[in-house]
Amino acid sequence: MAADNDGMPHEDSQPSASGYRWLKRNHLYINFVDLLDFDVTMDSPQVKEVIDYLSSERIPILKGVCFEGAKGIAFADEYGEVTQRLRALFPGNRFKLLVHSHAGPHGDSSQAAALECVRRGADGVWSGFIPQAAQTGHNCSLQYLGYLHSCGNNQVAQLYKLDTAVETARSLHELSFPGEPISDDCPIFGSNAYSWVHSVFRHDRQTTRGLPPRVRVHGLLR
Repeated sequence: MAADNDGMPHEDSQPSASGYRWLKRNHLYINFVDLLDFDVTMDSPQVKEVIDYLSSERIPILKGVCFEGAKGIAFADEYGEVTQRLRALFPGNRFKLLVHSHAGPHGDSSQAAALECVRRGADGVWSGFIPQAAQTGHNCSLQYLGYLHSCGNNQVAQLYKLDTAVETARSLHELSFPGEPISDDCPIFGSNAYSWVHSVFRHDRQTTRGLPPRVRVHGLLR
């Protein structure tokens, strides 16, 4: 991507050497950082001026809008309301709208928030692949794809090699935290992942854990 004298990027006439024809190297995404953590109204003159500028055609390579809540203090319906407002300002025929949500004092509702945003007009999420990418928890991409697949979204399996997701997640954990074992409380992989939460719900008195060591999740992840 090239830049003008004023620092603004513009379309580069040179073709991409990545090999991925669908990769748009001249697309610009912006992020409204911690948008849900502050008492900010989109109707204020200053905010409206910025929104009007961004949503105009003065930045032709602006193709995506991201937003997030870092503290995890917003509920899923609040994420949804912000999504609807942003979608009205940044129409879907011109802009991608992506959400990133974190867990917080109310518990980990980050995945519920992400799914609510998609239900109310967002195109998807922007986030790390594994849960350990955020200290308090976040809407990691792997879990998000798993939820979509379990809800009957057939495009997930067509676009992504979910049969390699476990191997990829393990590799990313090692790259992120070299030499550190996967934590006991990590879903699917952790040593506590199959423990009985309440022993009264046992269906097999011969086992001390809830599920066998290897289990197929959503028919794909083992």
